[in-house]
Amino acid sequence: EYKCLTTRKPLAQDSKLLPLNPVLDEDGVIRSYGRLVQTKFVSHDVQYPIILPRKNWVTKLIVKQSHEEGHHVAGTNQTLATLSPKHWIL
Repeated sequence: EYKCLTTRKPLAQDSKLLPLNPVLDEDGVIRSYGRLVQTKFVSHDVQYPIILPRKNWVTKLIVKQSHEEGHHVAGTNQTLATLSPKHWIL
């Protein structure tokens, strides 16, 4: 899917990324281009959340860091709520 995005070829019809309207930013990060683009008073990261694969070591590290920043008190829902404005985990 990343290769398709870099070469500007269409994604497969069964791709999980397709409903998220993925785009590559200037750093090569896959971001979702959704309805929040029209908002004016939110940050760039909220307008274009980073799309992360579900079972990937980088995703696990990001979730782990968020959990640790909550001092291990934050449960699953709180951790995901903290991540959801800037990240979209498949």
